[in-house]
Amino acid sequence: MRYALLLVVCTVCTVAYPLKDDYKTVTYHWQKRSVECARSEDKKDMTECALRTNMKNTDFGDGCFDEFVPAVRFVMHDSEAIQFTQNLQNIRNLCPLMCQGADDNDILAKIPTNNHKCNQFFNYGVTKAGDDMYLWRSGECLNSTISFHVRCGFPFKPQDFFATSDLLFSLI
Repeated sequence: MRYALLLVVCTVCTVAYPLKDDYKTVTYHWQKRSVECARSEDKKDMTECALRTNMKNTDFGDGCFDEFVPAVRFVMHDSEAIQFTQNLQNIRNLCPLMCQGADDNDILAKIPTNNHKCNQFFNYGVTKAGDDMYLWRSGECLNSTISFHVRCGFPFKPQDFFATSDLLFSLI
C-alpha cells in the first residue's frame, strides 16, 4: 500500500511540475572576442586593453574605466591560531566586451598561459553591468601584457529561428 501511495504522489508531482518545458528552451548563439592588454607610452603605471572582434576593433583604452572597490579584510586562522589580515587591491579596471543582449560568457583562454600574475576569479574575470559585459582586471594583472579570449552567449528560442527560416528549409 505504501509503494502504491508513493507511486501516485510521484506521478502527481511530475504532472503538476514538469521538469522541462519544450516551449521555454533557450539556445545560445556564441560570439568570440579577444581583448589585448599592452603598455602604452602615456600610461606607464598600468597596461591598457583593446577589444578585437570580427566586426570591430577598438583603440587601447577606449571605453575602459577604473572603479574603486572597498578594501576587503580577511581574517584567517591557521593551526596555531595566528591571525593576519590582507587588504586586496582597491582599483579595478573594466573594459567593455560589446556583448549587449548576452546573458552568458566564458573566458576561454589567457595568452600567455604561463602568466602567473593574472589568476581568473582572483584578479581578472567578466562581470555584467547594465546590458553589457566587462572584462575586469585588478592587482598585479593591471601591469601585465596579456590577451584574453572570451565568448559571449546570446540567447534565442529555437522556435523563433524555425519560424523565420521558411526559405532556408524550403531549399532542403
